[in-house]
Amino acid sequence: MDYLSNNYKKLDEEKGLSKLKKHFPKLLLDDEKIVLSFRSRGGSGRDFLYFTDLRIINIDAQGMTGKKVEYKSISYEMIKSYAFETAGSMDLDVELKIYTGTKACFEFTKSTDIFAIGRLLDNVVLHGRNIGAEVVEGYIPVLDIKPSSGGNMVSGWLTSDNVQLDPKEVEMKFKSEFNILMQDESVEMAFKCGRDSFLMTSKRLLIIDIKGLSGNRIQYHTILWKYVCLLEVETPGSIFDRDADIVIYTSICDVNRINLDLRKGRGDYYALQKYFSDKILGMDTADPSSFAPDTDGLKDKKPGLFGWIDNDMRTIDASMVNEELHSNPSILQNCETVEMAFKGRRDILCLTTKRIFWIDKKGLRGKKIKYVSVPWSSVKAFGVSTKGGGFDNDVEMFVHTNVNDIFYPPRQGDNPPPPPEPRMSYLECSLVAANVDILAIKRYMSERCILAGDDANMLSDTLSSEYILKNSPSTSAGSFLDWIKKDGTAINPEVINQKLHEEHPILLQEEFVIMAFKCGRDMFVLTNKRVIEMDRKGLSGKKTAWISIPYSNIHAYSVESAGKFDRDSELRIFGDFYWYDGRPCRVIKQDMRKGSVDIIAVENLISKVVIGGMKAESVAVESKAGSQSAGGFTSFSAMMKDSSAELDPQVVNEQFHNDPALLQEDEVVEYAFKAVRDMVIYTSKRCLIVDRKGITGKKVEFLSIPLKRCKGFSVQSAGSFLSKGNAAIISNTSGIGKKDFNLNESVDIWNLQEFFAKKLL
Repeated sequence: MDYLSNNYKKLDEEKGLSKLKKHFPKLLLDDEKIVLSFRSRGGSGRDFLYFTDLRIINIDAQGMTGKKVEYKSISYEMIKSYAFETAGSMDLDVELKIYTGTKACFEFTKSTDIFAIGRLLDNVVLHGRNIGAEVVEGYIPVLDIKPSSGGNMVSGWLTSDNVQLDPKEVEMKFKSEFNILMQDESVEMAFKCGRDSFLMTSKRLLIIDIKGLSGNRIQYHTILWKYVCLLEVETPGSIFDRDADIVIYTSICDVNRINLDLRKGRGDYYALQKYFSDKILGMDTADPSSFAPDTDGLKDKKPGLFGWIDNDMRTIDASMVNEELHSNPSILQNCETVEMAFKGRRDILCLTTKRIFWIDKKGLRGKKIKYVSVPWSSVKAFGVSTKGGGFDNDVEMFVHTNVNDIFYPPRQGDNPPPPPEPRMSYLECSLVAANVDILAIKRYMSERCILAGDDANMLSDTLSSEYILKNSPSTSAGSFLDWIKKDGTAINPEVINQKLHEEHPILLQEEFVIMAFKCGRDMFVLTNKRVIEMDRKGLSGKKTAWISIPYSNIHAYSVESAGKFDRDSELRIFGDFYWYDGRPCRVIKQDMRKGSVDIIAVENLISKVVIGGMKAESVAVESKAGSQSAGGFTSFSAMMKDSSAELDPQVVNEQFHNDPALLQEDEVVEYAFKAVRDMVIYTSKRCLIVDRKGITGKKVEFLSIPLKRCKGFSVQSAGSFLSKGNAAIISNTSGIGKKDFNLNESVDIWNLQEFFAKKLL
């Protein structure tokens, strides 16, 4: 059964090391050590799985002959969550699941000590920022709740409600009897539902799911605190609604929502909310905002009929709301302050020093209340829209989060499927235009979402005008096409800087415009802190949306030159946002008019603010292309036509510092190779992928991925039947994931694998 199921069987350390040295002598680094090793098909297969002190290595032989072999490495830094299952009564294997940007599953023989693998992952993953902030002991309640009556217990079992347990008793049980927790790990809150358990410890969320009739098969699922993004708490309602609903949102694939129904009278959901706030937001006090308006003593203007029907929110006294949310029960952190507050019919929206906080009263009596917490760190893009013309008298504020919570309604019969719903991926709130200063809200959100003092996300000086080409004259036909396609043309940044500081004051005091582009009637702006998109809506264009993406939230970017038949170049931005411009979207695109915008200058600016502050050690790997000289390439086109596989790093370094001048002054090319007609370059700061497109190959995309986003890789040997080798980098960035490229026959995959291991691990 192990052979047929392709289950991995443990090899002893010496045997595993000897197998690896015999068959894959160049796979490990010199100082890398094997901790656990396994072989497929019950110990007689051709695949191997190694856990080292740096990474997980999966050796996968493919095809009938097995000549095509993939060597995949997953750095422990990539792991967001992991789960392992014990064997059951009918299923005789144990299982391990690793969650990074995707999910990887490995099955083992029943005799495998899966807890040993779990303890290994605990030691290499549960440390640093992954375990969240330290929680003050006084916030963790010591409960004295008597057991419910038999009827209530049956009702709770039927509705799958949780009850809160004494954390110290749970900690003692799991350390002494089960040996699941680490020695320095403490249980801070614990819940039980039927035979399942939900533990919140000083290092992680631990969900224990007992499966099957016998209960022998148990899954232990660890979720790192670092990737917990949002929290939703809904209190119990009337007599027929006896439980509190808690939803935990994460940025982990396949684990986006974690539901926890808490039985009424058997748990403190206010303490739970405060605990999550402390763990996610941290206990340090945030500085007060310089943009929050003073609303002390502001009298609440009751909404008119239309305002009541539309439930548009109005500004209210923030100090009054702050005092109320710190009273009994205290909902906010002690160090947290409400700086702006808005109220609808009976709902309240708060902007605090730590988060966006919604209070949504439900039902006729309003006893059931939903609290939604969105930390500022979970906001990856944000914006406001002004009021439009006619009957459009409201304004909006909105945020894009790093939670992939988009819901796709099922198709009804033969009808087309309904449009998707963003849910917690995109949150919007309508406000009464006459009662709020929407640009003040924009400035406030800018201050809270942009990381102040981060050198990698701020430029101290302006760029010279030489970086921006003047508008080139174009024919009327060309202008019409550009107007239809909304291609960008460069405009004077000084003029836009003045307008965005005075006429439309949305910039911070120390913020200035470096580049600006006009796209039809819209605008695209690059400042020293963020990307700003101005989108005019409607026929009149009076309604304007201002959307901001801080540079700290840009995980990768690319520029694309103009081709022979398409007359525009393109900028693409990748980040952890899943909903944009009213649709599911992981990549933001902006077209630039050919001959009017220096796309390389745009790339240089974004490189400076996204990867400029990175420090990296140079990695020396022997290259087989050392015979080429700098004079061998007279232009970038000549380089792309060269038939060499591995390229001389010095030659590529000189080329990409001059034509095209993509690299920074202190950036050095360390490894480069051709991938068919494309090119992959590794520098001291990034992975640069050069992708030639179209029949002519004149349209070229330059994709830059900062090395801090690349924590996994794979190389694959060539197989039979004209099969070519393959290499890939693995990133957690939305929209990129695993980036594959085919290799020419002469590329030494072991040379490439060694470079990957030294550079990325």
